[in-house]
Amino acid sequence: MSKINVVAGFLAGAIAGAVMGLLIAPDKGSKTAQKLKETMKDVSRSVADTFESQKEYLEGQLNKFKKDVQEGKEEVRRTAAEAAGAVNRKVGNTNS
Repeated sequence: MSKINVVAGFLAGAIAGAVMGLLIAPDKGSKTAQKLKETMKDVSRSVADTFESQKEYLEGQLNKFKKDVQEGKEEVRRTAAEAAGAVNRKVGNTNS
């Protein structure tokens, strides 16, 4: 299971639990509505923070991947140049 699915599941459970807790609380309607509003603001902030941290994590992973790809391309070029040099030397030795 991916990290994002785990976070999404956790947040969905937290939201559902908070809403159910507020709805079955023995407060009058206006007080429950205010608590629900505050809870939803808190959850909204938490979701925004979670998504921001996931975005930063994924951007870091993408940058690492790009760097690794670039390094891999450079390694392939070096290896190809070395192989071409070896072939040229071998061909040069057989033509002499």
